[in-house]
Formats: sequence, C-alpha cells, structure tokens
Amino acid sequence: MMEKPEIETLFKQYYAPMYVLARTLLYDDDESRDVVSDIFAKVYEGDITLTPPTEGSYLMAAVRNRCLNLIEQKRTRERLRNLYALETDGVSTELNDERYDEVMAFVSNHFSGTALRVMQLRFVDGLECKEIASALHISTVAVYKHLARAMQTIKANIKNL
Repeated sequence: MMEKPEIETLFKQYYAPMYVLARTLLYDDDESRDVVSDIFAKVYEGDITLTPPTEGSYLMAAVRNRCLNLIEQKRTRERLRNLYALETDGVSTELNDERYDEVMAFVSNHFSGTALRVMQLRFVDGLECKEIASALHISTVAVYKHLARAMQTIKANIKNL
C-alpha cells in the first residue's frame, strides 16, 4: 500500500493529464473529475498498487478504460431506452382488425422460433416483457431485442403502418 505523501505526489503530477484525457473522451467536466477521483481513491484505499516506472502509464490506461466503460454503459442504457420506447408504442392497439390480421399473418410467415414466440406472447397474450423473459427463460434484454428487430422488419415490409 502506498503512503499518503506518495499518493499526493502522484496526484499533483498526474491529475491534470488524467483529467484532460477523461474530458477528451467523455465531454463532461463532472464525469471526468469523478473518473480521476475514483482512480485515486482506489489507489489510496490500496485496491490498486502502483510500481514506480509504470505508474503514469497505468494511471492513464486506467482513466482510458474507465471512460470507455462509462461510454459503453451509456450506449447500452440508450439502446434499452430506445427498445423500450419501441415496445411501448403498442402495435396492436393502433391497428384495426384487418390491419392487425395482416400484421399477424406477416409475423407468422416471416418469424420463427423465439422471435415468433416473443411476438405471440407480447401482442396476442398481452404479457409484459419480464413475464415473457421468465416464460421463455431468456433475459429481458433479449426480449427487447426480439421485439425491436420484429418491429423494424414489420415496419419496413408493411406499408402505412
């Protein structure tokens, strides 16, 4: 475990370049400060052990990796939000009976396996995504993905939907 004076020296030496790197990747001052602070907190707590010749490289790599993880988490959250928005649009409530039959015929002819079962459970049986995931023993994210792909295929192939 590093001593407090050593950590203070590292902080003074590397905080600015670490912050600049985080700011370049995240475009957000607060998040950038948080990333750098978290890394130094882990060093202080002893979770990270630094060796003198590579400490600077390690700290910069840690910032880069943490920023890339945050970016991926944001992308995942955004995809889930978009999938949820697609799922909650409610195809069956917006269609009259004739259009509904047309859509369901298309679904039966163009989907198979899990995708077809997900569509049936959602739009015929009216189950929620969590219930579908539980019934089919798949993740809720997988349910959203099946629904999103199906919605895109249906919208691309059936006019005036």
